[in-house]
Amino acid sequence: MPNDSENIQKAPSQGGAKKFFSVLFLLLFLFLGPSVLYATLVQRTLLNATGIKSQLRKAQIGERFPQLAADFFAATPSQIPDDTLEGISKNTSFPIQDPFLPFGGRQQFEEKLSQILPPHDVYVFLDNIVDTTFAWWDSGQPLESIPLVLSFSSIKERLKPVVISSLESHINNLPVCTPEELAQMGLQNEGDLPNVFSMACRPEGFTLDNLEQQGISKDQLAQMALISIYDKVDVGLLLSDAAQADPEQFEQFNVLITQMRQAFDTAALVLLFLQIFTGFCFLMILILNFSSLTSLLRYAGWALFLCGLFILAQAGFLYFFPDAMTIATSGTPELEQFADILPEVIHTVFWSIIRPALFVGTPLFLVGIILLIVRHFASSAKPVETKIQA
Repeated sequence: MPNDSENIQKAPSQGGAKKFFSVLFLLLFLFLGPSVLYATLVQRTLLNATGIKSQLRKAQIGERFPQLAADFFAATPSQIPDDTLEGISKNTSFPIQDPFLPFGGRQQFEEKLSQILPPHDVYVFLDNIVDTTFAWWDSGQPLESIPLVLSFSSIKERLKPVVISSLESHINNLPVCTPEELAQMGLQNEGDLPNVFSMACRPEGFTLDNLEQQGISKDQLAQMALISIYDKVDVGLLLSDAAQADPEQFEQFNVLITQMRQAFDTAALVLLFLQIFTGFCFLMILILNFSSLTSLLRYAGWALFLCGLFILAQAGFLYFFPDAMTIATSGTPELEQFADILPEVIHTVFWSIIRPALFVGTPLFLVGIILLIVRHFASSAKPVETKIQA
């Protein structure tokens, strides 16, 4: 049985080892924790379909492969299936026979469209389909076999004002209908509404405002026209055509996407490992100091306080020096080739990267301060308790 002197010698040595490892894990946590936690917070923004990953991909389509983008853009209107217009009239009294009529024909429509969405900006045009497309590529399926039913909501919103103004101009320029023409159009009764998408003349005094009085807004009319034009597009067919038209460029594009996928997958795997190791460091801090409340409060308080402070410091640094984010590409060949467009891409997701730091860094900072304050009062109360016991 060990005597009292051995116990007295062992206690300081055990306490010293516990303190050494507590400080070690605290330093490791502070070295990795803020960056790993911050990267975890913005991982969705950085790596998912709505963040930099998607923005880079879309930018690459337009900027690095202008001809492929132009071919895609030019082919889209002419590749609309014949049955696109089927079902348009199910929920409306306006069956659309020629959706291009308000624009003066298909050619005029394409001219108006190109003014809004130039071919080199095709990544905007693909805003709502690129995610599904790349999810298909990520699954390893061949590019030429992508079956998609697409709704171009972003392009619709940008085109609605053009549709409305074109439709109003078209109707205002129509001749006034004769009684016979009104009868042929089925407009014998007062309040009957003409089909603005197919009428060759207009009732006297008729404008789109008449439809709004009947509960049919200009916005709804524009939506109907655009649905009829861009309702279904087979992206696989378009990509297949592009591949046949320029196989070499298409293969380069395919290789680029594969490289990007590998680069981001590797980054996600490394982040997962660092998340596990950082969590292990914090857990060891708690385990080593679990037997002493003041010690636990001290190390946990400093860990959370400094971690929150460093996260806020990172957010502040990025706020004042957003271009610094481009350093993420250094040493990664797959990402270095995108360095020239990264600043613009980062600008599009800027607040999505700053906001998580404010929402998480601030509570960690405050909780750390509270724990340190509690620890201060707990430790200052100890001598009083000792005197009372004595």
